Amino acid sequence: MPLSKLWPGFAVGFLLLAAACGGGGSTSAPPTAPPTSAPATPTPTPPPPGPVQLGYTFNSVTVAPTAAPPAIAFVAETQTTTVTATQANYSGTFTATAGVGCGANVTVTPASPATSTGAFTVTAVGPQAAGCSITVTGGASSTASVGATVPAPGPLQLNWISNLALGSAVAGQTVTPLPGPVNLPGLTSLYGGVLVASKTGYLGTFSSAVATGACTGIITFTAAPTLTAPTTLGTIASLGTAQAYYPAVVGVAPIATAGGCTLTVTDSAVNTVPANGTATIGVSVTNTSGGIQ
Repeated sequence: MPLSKLWPGFAVGFLLLAAACGGGGSTSAPPTAPPTSAPATPTPTPPPPGPVQLGYTFNSVTVAPTAAPPAIAFVAETQTTTVTATQANYSGTFTATAGVGCGANVTVTPASPATSTGAFTVTAVGPQAAGCSITVTGGASSTASVGATVPAPGPLQLNWISNLALGSAVAGQTVTPLPGPVNLPGLTSLYGGVLVASKTGYLGTFSSAVATGACTGIITFTAAPTLTAPTTLGTIASLGTAQAYYPAVVGVAPIATAGGCTLTVTDSAVNTVPANGTATIGVSVTNTSGGIQ
C-alpha cells in the first residue's frame, strides 16, 4: 500500500497515544492542608484563701470555728485550752501572737510557725480582767482574734460545819459552811465539826491544818485535807473553785475564848498576795450540848 495512504492512520494513532499519556502536559497534585492541633487547656486560677477561723473547747463547751469567737473565760490561773485555726483554700502554716494587753498573764505557744493544723495552746498565767487578745495569722495575711480573761484569786477562807448540822440535813437541803469561830458545844464527836477551806479563782491545793495557841489537850483534829465532802443527806455548798475538808475536829476540854486556840491553813498559790494565801480560824469548846448551827 502506498505510504501516502497509511500516513493518516499513523497520525490518528499518534494523537490517541498522546492523549492517553496526558496530552504531553502535566497536572499538579491538590494542596495538602496543614495539620491542626488541639486548643491548649487553660490553667485554672486557684481560689483565694478564705478568712481565718478559730475554735476551741473549754470547760465542756465547744466553740465551732468562726472569724469572731467569744473570749476564753478561764476559771483560774494554770488553766490551758487549745485554740485551732482553720482557713479555706489554704494549706500553709499559721502564726499566733499574744497582744500587748496580755502582758505575761496569758501566753500562747507555739508562737511561729505552727503546723498547718493551726493548733495553739493558750495558758492562764496571772489575773487578766480584760484587754487581752490572741491573734492568729494565716494565708494572704488574713487574721482572726480571740480574747482571754483570768479572774484574780480570792482570799483563802476557813469555815466550818457542825456534825449536828450534817447529821440532821435532809435530801435536797443545802448545808452552808459558817464563818468562824468554830463552836463545839460538847466533848464528843457528836458535837464535833468539819473545817472547810475554800478559795475562788484557784485550782491548787491546801496545806495541812496547823494548831496554834492553847489547842493542846483542848481539841483533836485531822490535819490532812481531803477533797471528799463529809457524808450527809444534804449538799454542802461550794464556796470556791477549790474546796477541801478537814474532818473530825472534836473538843476534848472546854476553852471559852476562841482566840486561845486557832487552826491555820495555807494554799499553794504563787501569784497571789501572801495575805490571801493564809487563813486562821478560832475554836471554842464548851461542855454543854448546844443547838444546831
